[in-house]
Order: sequence, then structure tokens, then C-alpha cells
Amino acid sequence: MTVTHPRSRVGSRGLFLRLWTIGVLLLSAPELPPAAAQSQERLLHVPALSNGYNTLMSLGNIDIPRGSKPACSPFGRVASNDQRLTLSAGGTYFNDVIILTGRPAEIQRVAREVLGETQPLNIRPLEYLGQFARNADSQQKIDELLRYSQQAVSLYQTGTLPGGGIRPALDAIKAVLERSLELYLEGAIATPVFAELNYVTGFPGVSGNPWSIGGSPWGVDANPWSIGGSPWSIGGSPIQGTDAEKLALTQSIAEGAFWRQWAFQGRGIGLYEPTFQRSLPASADGSGTRVVLFDTAPYTTAGTHNETRQRLSVNLCVHFVPLPGIDTENDKTGYLRDHGLFGAGLTFAAAPQTQLHLVRVLDDNAVGDLYSLAAGIDGSNQSLLPQNAGTLRRVVYNFSLGLKPIGAELPVDIRTLLLDLVNAMPIDERPELVDGLPLTTLELPLRTAFNLGGVVIASAGNDSADLETPAPQNIPAAYSFVLGVQSSNMAQRQSCYSNTGEVGAPGGDGGIAPDCKPQLELCHADEACDYGLVSLVSVKSSTVGWAYWVGSSFAAPMVSGVAADALEAGVTYDKVIPQLEASAARTGVIDAQTATKP
Repeated sequence: MTVTHPRSRVGSRGLFLRLWTIGVLLLSAPELPPAAAQSQERLLHVPALSNGYNTLMSLGNIDIPRGSKPACSPFGRVASNDQRLTLSAGGTYFNDVIILTGRPAEIQRVAREVLGETQPLNIRPLEYLGQFARNADSQQKIDELLRYSQQAVSLYQTGTLPGGGIRPALDAIKAVLERSLELYLEGAIATPVFAELNYVTGFPGVSGNPWSIGGSPWGVDANPWSIGGSPWSIGGSPIQGTDAEKLALTQSIAEGAFWRQWAFQGRGIGLYEPTFQRSLPASADGSGTRVVLFDTAPYTTAGTHNETRQRLSVNLCVHFVPLPGIDTENDKTGYLRDHGLFGAGLTFAAAPQTQLHLVRVLDDNAVGDLYSLAAGIDGSNQSLLPQNAGTLRRVVYNFSLGLKPIGAELPVDIRTLLLDLVNAMPIDERPELVDGLPLTTLELPLRTAFNLGGVVIASAGNDSADLETPAPQNIPAAYSFVLGVQSSNMAQRQSCYSNTGEVGAPGGDGGIAPDCKPQLELCHADEACDYGLVSLVSVKSSTVGWAYWVGSSFAAPMVSGVAADALEAGVTYDKVIPQLEASAARTGVIDAQTATKP
């Protein structure tokens, strides 16, 4: 069915699949660079220590939930493949490859005739959906899944030019769409073959790219809030004792700050009462549900990984989607790889008994490609369906990343061909338009999850710093079946940088307009900080395993956790998103207690 969603109206910037995060402040351990020791005042920001202890920041009197131990059968175990991709001149997509969707035999015909390619580089056939389609809850969804079961998502080389040389990706897309339209109008193929760019995901280090790590005001490269400037440093702090004793107490203070942070209380999503007792009933802890985060991961192996701190223990089932080799600038901080772990810590706080899955679809530099993201979603669908009686009705998918607007990236003639193909299709078979265009590569696996009962939640994006009117949300949040989450501050208002979503949740704020930028250096260990949230980072020799970070990337994982709580509390899968929206009706920010009432 054709749906042109009003939320798909976007600006004219190029396409990016980006992590919706905008700054990080690491929590340091004893080894500190010389600059960090210059001011003991900034090292811990704890003015009221007595013999190295502050009861306000201790773990006492906090109702800390116990985590689950999920069954873990990784569907993806390989972190990379042998393929190497090169960036386009503007850094928004990869040269030499395009993505084709449609029926496999018809894709092969068009690829052979137009590109001269007889085999795809990679393919995700969806035929397995045939055995699950009738588990959907409406005839429309059943019919759609049966159509999907005859299709595939394929990655192809662009072929060579008649005179030699590699065909440019845009030329290849135009040629494929022209031939596909001809064949479809002639009745020679049953469904159109769509061709799309293999867009860059994350923060590619491209010169002149305004969204690269170094060029973005919300990036993390060379920022002033790295380890040396962290308020969590313990070298030279007023805490007395050995380095081991200082480290243990600092970890306790950091974990106390995590559980006591405003995001979990009344100014946030209402997980905790003012007495720091969990406010949700025991039946709303996420038991029997799964939350799957598609993101980065700091691990080198697939399978179960445990993150243990003082009184916190989080178990993650980690999956690796094979990622291509990409020649991009390395993340100098080394912490973009922790983005997914940071979000998972917030999901755990909201739904401690859910089974947490982290699907690595971006590399350690937070760079990937659209095809790998689609493969990760499809791999998760295919793996979880047999484990959940053929549905995804107790599964929540979280996307703390998004695609920038796609319309302006493509020349007018290609946009026209895409719409001609869509308009030639029967109305009830047309793909949904986002930014006025189809994006079948992402829609096929994503709508499959939704049609089979999955709850899909995504960050709205961080493109609105100092804009008079905040930007609309990006893809996948812009899809009609996805709940888009904007970032909120302690006043329960939209954060200055955040795009507009359907609901709000804490993500921290930037500076006061017209200077909307990260202010994490103002965060203190012993007081609420409107400029960021506290959650997990991987434990290295230079950290205690906690950090401040800010962005709508971290609003969505909390909402995903509350969605898992609602499922466990008895809210049916088809009512979870409406109930989350209703819980935000008064303040704009979701309320966990209201959202989880069956």
C-alpha cells in the first residue's frame, strides 16, 4: 500500500546514515596525561568528601535491578569480509557498487543486460518469509510478506563502461531503472527491480564533509572533554588511599551517578521515585522480551559479553554483520565503538530482564554501509522468528542511527525514474515514500519486522542546533510504522539540537541558544547534569567504565526499554507504540508508569 508519510519532508542536505550522538566525556582512571593534573579542582568535582566518601553518591539505598542471562546464538560471527569499498568524491556513498531489490531471477536478468554482471557480490534472499507470513495479524500484512518472500536484496558491482573503466554508480542506477521500467511496463517482469546507492553509514573521514568526525560541532575528535578533562579522573583527587582504593571508590561514585541521574526520575521517563526505588511494578521489567540494538560494538568476538561494574551486571548477546573494508580516518578518541554499549546500558536500566542483543553494523570508526545495515536487520529477523513461535511480537528493534534526506542526493532524472516505477505499480503494492522516494533496501527488512509484530523505535536525529524550526526526523524514524524519538532536557523540552519526533526522552541538552553545542565539561559527579547522560563505556586502562554522552542516540534506547517493559506488563505488541505516544501527551516526554499499564 502506498503511504506518503508527512514526516518524510526533509531538507536538502545529502544522505548519511549517522549515529545520533553528539559528544562524549570519558570517565578516567589513574593514568592521566600531564594536562589533567594541572587543576585538581576539575578532576572530580566532589566538594563534600569525608574520608573519601560521599553518601549522596554512594550505591546505598538505590533499588538496583538484577540483569538477565540471555540465551545467545549469534546469527553473525564475522566482523569483516574481503570486500573493500571506496568513497564517492562527496563521501556520501560508495563507488563501484549499487543495491538491487526485486525477484532474484529478474534482478539477475537486469544486472546481466545492463551491467554485464552475472553474479551479485552478496545477496539476502527473503524466501524464508513464506513459512512465517501467515502469522501476521492482517491480510494486508500477510499479502505483503508473501510478496517479500519472492524478493531479495542484492549488492552488485556497477560493471564497466563500453570504452573501459568502472561505470559510475549513478550511471549504473539510471541504466538499471530505465531497463526495469521498460520490462515492467511490457509485462516481462512481475515486479520492478529497484536500484539504490549503497550509502555511507556513520562518520566517514572525508575532507570537506561537514558531518565528518572533525568537521561536526557535535563530533568527538579532539574535543575538550576527553580523558584529560574528565571530572571523573581520580589522579590527584581529594580521595585518600591507594590507586586501587581510589579506583574502587570512583567506580562506586560513577555507578551511583548512573542510577541517580535525572533521566531515570520525574524529569526524565519516571523509572525511579525520588527515594531511588524503582517505580514500575515487578511485572514490568522486560522479562520474556528481546531488545535488539543495531549500532557499534567494542568487542572482538560474537556471543555473550558481560559488563560488570560495582553492583551492575549487564549481559549482551553480540552479533557481527560482515563489514567491508573502508579506507576512512580512524576515530582518534577510540570511543565511537562504545556508542552501542552506552545505549545498551540505558536500555538495561529501563528493562533489566530483557534479553539484550547488540548487532554490530558499524565498524570501530562508526562507519559502515547501507547494505550491511539491511543485512543485519534481515539476519536478526531470520534468526529470531524460529525462536519466537514464528513472530516478533515480543521483540523491540532500536536504531540510534539514521539516514539523512535522500531526495537531494539523486539527480532529477533518477528521482523521476524511481517515481515512474512506483506509480506504475498497483496501489496496494507500492513502497512507502520517505523524502518523497522509495528506499526498498531498508524498507523490505524493516517492514518485515513490523509486519510480524516487532516494535521498531529510532532516534529522530541531531540536525537542529540553532535552527529556528527544528528539522523533521530522518530515516528510519520517518517511516510511518516506526516510533521516532527526539531528545529532551531536564525541563522536559526538546533539546536544542534535536530533530522533531513523535515522543521525547532524555538525551541531554547543548548550550543556550544561539550557541547550541555540547557542554559536557560542566557536568559534575555530585549533581544533576542537563548536558548529558551517564552510561557504560568499555573498560580500558584509562577508564572506569562510565562516561557522560549526549544526543538523541540515547533517548531511543530508553524508550525501547520501556517498550519491552510494556510488552511484559501485558500491553499487546500492536498497542505499545500508541501507548508510548499517549504517555507523552502531557509533557512530550514518555512516562514509563503510564506506558506500561495494560
